Amino acid sequence: LYHYLNKSSMEGVKAKIDTTILDNIIIGRVEPYIYAFSTETVPNYLKVGDTSRGVRVRLDEWRKIFPNLVQQYEHSAQIDDETIFRDFAVHTFLEREKGRVRLQQDTFADLPYYSREFFKEATTEDVNAAVSDAGFIWSEDRGGRGFRLHYCISSLAIQGYTNIRFVLRSLAA
Repeated sequence: LYHYLNKSSMEGVKAKIDTTILDNIIIGRVEPYIYAFSTETVPNYLKVGDTSRGVRVRLDEWRKIFPNLVQQYEHSAQIDDETIFRDFAVHTFLEREKGRVRLQQDTFADLPYYSREFFKEATTEDVNAAVSDAGFIWSEDRGGRGFRLHYCISSLAIQGYTNIRFVLRSLAA
């Protein structure tokens, strides 16, 4: 709808869109997941990602690049009914709390595809600790101050929790 409104004669006009009909047609949502896999192509590394599709579907896409991948982990990325987190929060935890290092482009000469989402010597226990501690995961903004990022499903807004260590629920109105 946004794209259509921008291309229509209403361009530049702020319009409130009545979604009543869509709300009655489209129900439910796909639960996001954190997943991890290993592959002989990138030995001693664990690839950690997220998906809003089925994990099996996402891993089948990765198998086109890494045919020998082995699924190591799968867990919901929902904190509660209104709040989810993304893989970059898990990545931050792996780096800061567990000291895991990201794959560098020049680490392996013949990689079929480079991704920064591979972590050296990361374990499923590390990933599980990050997911279990999702309310505590934090990232850095451009000024170097710590803050937490969660997505509030109902408002589709990023919720930043500045310097709070124990936030488990979304504070969105």
